[in-house]
Amino acid sequence: MHAFLDSRAIRFLGIFFGVVAAGYALVLFAPLGFLEEWEAQTVGAWLGLPVSGNTIAVPDGVFLINAGCTGVLSILLLAAILAGLREPDWKTRALIWASGSAILFLTNLLRVALVVEAGRRVGMEIAGTLHVASWFLVSALVIGLSLFLIDQAVPVKRRHLLLG
Repeated sequence: MHAFLDSRAIRFLGIFFGVVAAGYALVLFAPLGFLEEWEAQTVGAWLGLPVSGNTIAVPDGVFLINAGCTGVLSILLLAAILAGLREPDWKTRALIWASGSAILFLTNLLRVALVVEAGRRVGMEIAGTLHVASWFLVSALVIGLSLFLIDQAVPVKRRHLLLG
């Protein structure tokens, strides 16, 4: 009979939550205004909406692009998942992280554009609901992308070594 959390799972969770906590602290205190403004400018230009700094105006209100809107948190979750694994090697995990980060960054940019467009077309209340729902979908994408890329990188006969 297996314990619910064996030492490998506890190790993974410790590293995962350590990376998330440290990374989230960096996100809170890092000067990401340039990224917030770039994202607002990009989404505003795509949709033909007025932008001021990190704020996008729609008829019913404004969208404030903050650090949490930039995709950095999704990229952080991917890093935390990969950091907790023992397989594949660090070089391969770094490659998975880099390629996965590019995919997540672009996906998140499209997510923000979708939420802002919803705010313009159907109102801020529905856009708020879509904002929350789409974040959960992106989180599922992080997990799915992690599993897919790890599946591609780790041979079947070595998968039992993923957690150590």
